[in-house]
Amino acid sequence: MARGDMQLVTHPQLAPAVDFITRSGVGPFVDTGVDILMRSQPGMPVSKERLYLSVATIKQLAELAGVSGDSGFTKEREQQLIAQGKLEGLREGLDGQLDDLGTTLRRWLNDAGVGVPDALRDESL
Repeated sequence: MARGDMQLVTHPQLAPAVDFITRSGVGPFVDTGVDILMRSQPGMPVSKERLYLSVATIKQLAELAGVSGDSGFTKEREQQLIAQGKLEGLREGLDGQLDDLGTTLRRWLNDAGVGVPDALRDESL
């Protein structure tokens, strides 16, 4: 991504994977394409952070600045993007095996020594 080439993402791909201003991990986010070199304290090594802004932060900044306008971004769309981000996070955590979620959950419950709830019980599997 080129500097300043912005795009809407459901969850950040690069560190620190949070909103740059609020440090919140709740998306969706705008990936600004800008990397910032930061030093947490004098004498500490420099680290690189991607500048992500959450849609909630952008909305609050726009309200504070008195910027208005309907971009067509609705609460329903925001909820959809949040759900997509959660699914993408699950998919990554399950090594791309989201389709086998039921089987994986049964295995995790069995490994943890917890009984499998009736809702997950499928004798055909």
